[in-house]
Amino acid sequence: MFLENHPNIEIRLYNPFASRDKRGKDFVTDLAKVNRRMHNKSLTADYAATMVGGRNIGNEYFGATSHAEFSDLDVLGIGPIVNDVSVMFDTYWNSESVIPFRAFTEGKEITEEQLTKARADFSKQVEEAKDNPYVAALREPGALVRLQYDNLKFYWGNAELLHDAPTKVTAEQVTAKTHLAPNLSAHISQATDEVIIVSPYFVPGSRMVEFLGKLVDKGVRVRILTNSLAANDVGAVHAGYMRYRVGLLKRGVELYEFKSVMETDQDKQKKKWTGSSKASLHAKTFNIDRRKIFVDSFNLDPRSVALNTEMGVIFENKELAGMMADALAKNLSQKAYRLQLVTTPAAESDSGWEENLLEWITIEDGKEVRYTKEPHTSWWQRFSTGFLSMFVAESYL
Repeated sequence: MFLENHPNIEIRLYNPFASRDKRGKDFVTDLAKVNRRMHNKSLTADYAATMVGGRNIGNEYFGATSHAEFSDLDVLGIGPIVNDVSVMFDTYWNSESVIPFRAFTEGKEITEEQLTKARADFSKQVEEAKDNPYVAALREPGALVRLQYDNLKFYWGNAELLHDAPTKVTAEQVTAKTHLAPNLSAHISQATDEVIIVSPYFVPGSRMVEFLGKLVDKGVRVRILTNSLAANDVGAVHAGYMRYRVGLLKRGVELYEFKSVMETDQDKQKKKWTGSSKASLHAKTFNIDRRKIFVDSFNLDPRSVALNTEMGVIFENKELAGMMADALAKNLSQKAYRLQLVTTPAAESDSGWEENLLEWITIEDGKEVRYTKEPHTSWWQRFSTGFLSMFVAESYL
């Protein structure tokens, strides 16, 4: 409300609740509409450069909080792609599903006293932030120099913006005209050697399991990194995802789960100034044949496909794509668990049925370690998530 009153700031809301004070009523009477949100992330400056990815604007997404740290990824773009992102923004800004914030503040004038108090509160927060370990780290020599425009190395190649239309909120079917997913699927289906998928919230569904399995069948190596149960901040999503682990592994898909514990030397160094002890994956990216990279806000789950609006940039550059794939492979053994399927034939099992058990394999202190249950979780976490997996509605995950 205070930001909206600044002469140079304007805020609009996409698909807002009809009542900001009684949102529960909208959930009951209009769930199909209010359950849809804009999940797009972009920051464009002066029509000269744009940044897209999966990062929200919040302390935890920049490693500036003590309770948790989200591992995220962004890409900075210049050239024609900036105009494409700007046009997309304007399309949303002027869409019928967007309402100016001031529509919710009519009749609620801010008094001079309130404004003075707000400014004092903001100033106090700024002063308190100066002693924050995160801010102190930014003051260290050279911390920001490498991020100056003249010091950045750009990788040149064709870039294409993929995004959902703002009318997705009222669309009844998933089509290439209004939805990002079919266009992304077309790019992935062209893979001939390798597909790497990083998706913190991953609920593939039977059709995606089949799609990825067919890629493996034609000789494509498919690797997927998602959150482990301990690292996932949304238990219901893990409940939906765990249904498909055995099926994916049986189809030859390589599955990795991100650790919640920070164990590498780089992690421990960051922990000194963030104070964070728990990590969670939040980056979203697809790497196709070490040639194309899609950096985006899109998770491979039903919510991103059919409910949220999403966006991302897919660009071609073999050097950068190869570098990113190598960096991921280098860190997987320490920052993630590799899932392995242990199958007991029906003739050898006590139950008389084929049994499929999972192992989580990783490197700890230079040695291979194997877990036979979800690592670093409590009995209650495993039980409640397993129970939830039996009936959770995937369409809302």
